[in-house]
This record gives sequence, C-alpha cells and structure tokens, in this order.
Amino acid sequence: MHIQNGTTDIVNILLSKKISDATDGEIQDRLLKTFLLVGLRMQHYPDKLHNQFLINYIRKEYGHKTLDELQLAFELAIKQELDIDDCKVYDNFSIEYLVRIMNGYRLWLIAENKKLVKMDDIEVNVVITERDKINDIETYLNRTDLNLRNLHYIPLYIYDYMIELKWLNQSDKQKSIMYKRCLQLFEEKLSFKALTLESSDVQDYNRFMKHKAVGFIDISDDFVFQIEYMYKRLSVLDYIVNYQKEINTK
Repeated sequence: MHIQNGTTDIVNILLSKKISDATDGEIQDRLLKTFLLVGLRMQHYPDKLHNQFLINYIRKEYGHKTLDELQLAFELAIKQELDIDDCKVYDNFSIEYLVRIMNGYRLWLIAENKKLVKMDDIEVNVVITERDKINDIETYLNRTDLNLRNLHYIPLYIYDYMIELKWLNQSDKQKSIMYKRCLQLFEEKLSFKALTLESSDVQDYNRFMKHKAVGFIDISDDFVFQIEYMYKRLSVLDYIVNYQKEINTK
C-alpha cells in the first residue's frame, strides 16, 4: 500500500473497496496485515471474540473508509507521518489504539485534501462524517499541553467543527470580550517580536499601533486574518480549559 506516485496512488486508495462493502474475511485479512505492520506478536493477537468485536467496530465506525485506507493509516503511523503522540502497539491492539491511529490518519487526509480535487476527470470526495469531527474535537479536548504559547498547535478546523456541531455557542458579549483579548494578545506578540529590532517586525508593530490609535478603522487584511485565526484558536483553547476544569472537579 506504499504511496509511490503521489496523488494518483492516493486517489486509487480512496476509490478502492469500501469497508461497508467488504466481507468479514476481507477485513480480517487487512487486520492481520496491520498486526504484522505494527509488530504485534502472535501470542497477543486478539482472541476470536475480541477479533469479531474489532471487525464489527471497524465496519460501524469506518464503513465509509476503504480497506486500503485502513492499511495505509497504519503504514503512515509506523513511518511516523501521522500527528499522534505514540504509534506503538505495546502488545495490545485495542479499540483505543485503533481510534488513535485512525484519528491521526484523518488529520493527515485533511492536509492532503487539496491535492484530491480532480484526477483524470474523476471527482474525489473526502468524506468527513460527524463521528470523525467529534473524534477530532475530543482528541484536542484531552490534550494537556496546549496554552497561549503554542496556540498555533490548534487547527482552525477544530473551531469550525465545534461551531457546526453547536459545541461552541458564544453570545455577542462573549464574542466582544474574546475579540478584545485577541487584540491585546496580538499586540503583545508584535511587541515581543519587535524587540529583535528586525526592520519588518518593527514595521509591523508600528503599523498595528497606528491602526489601534484610530480605532482599528480599515485595518490591514494581513492583520485581520491573523487576528481571526487567533480568535478561533483562543476560543477553542478556552473551551478546552473549561472542559478539563469541569472534568477534574467531578
């Protein structure tokens, strides 16, 4: 399942047999290949009951994916091409392990999506289900390493998913407060960068302060986009912080 010809191979993988159309035996065959890929020792293979549970779970949660995608996800994982903390199986091919790898594959596929618009007159649609979106959101809800310093670690689409699924509902007052916070943080960011005395950084800071002096009338487009991105990421970070506080107090 190696990707040798770039977009062409990915398109073929996405157009191969859907898991929902596959037999238990075909899914089992891919699972066995996956066990070998990740180095699961034979004595730790799932027993018959757990193996059938795995097959049923894969069919239910990833039926819209293809058999080739299932295998590709684990190939990318062992090559450390997925954005996951740990791809080692540790002799336990669990549902949690499967979901972690497939979530990482989802993020990888989103990044590749721009290359999959059209190929040889075949329209390729990357299906993003509601379950996929929830899985992506929950991945970040459980991260404890996120803060203002690494705000850029939060993908913008997480905010979009949270708005679409109505996880994030901000009142006009909350939006106003958040926007003011973003302006303050953005100013601090530019001020810190200007300390390097790099001419472009100093110019950016001075340009921003001129906008601030006149109430941000006709603010530059580059600033608008950067502040908008900061707004989205900060909104997600606030949600994560409040969510984890709530969980920890239960």
